[in-house]
Amino acid sequence: MNAMFYLILCYQIFILSEGSTTNKHECIEFVSQRADYARLFTVGIGESCHRAMITGLARAGNGKPHILKLNEKPYNMVSKKLAA
Repeated sequence: MNAMFYLILCYQIFILSEGSTTNKHECIEFVSQRADYARLFTVGIGESCHRAMITGLARAGNGKPHILKLNEKPYNMVSKKLAA
């Protein structure tokens, strides 16, 4: 009996960024092509982060975006995301 076993690694990836890039569409496409193997959560730093980039990456990676406020502790937010 021949049996093949596939090990699928599922990662929880967090990207912290202000969202500044010149190749937003290429980044989102890159994440979208790999969404079967990982969930990508994005954290925008500060109120003036590039929300379209932060939101687009998270949606492409089957995760959720979050905008980190200046008085917010990152640990609490990451714990909640991992529990989801």
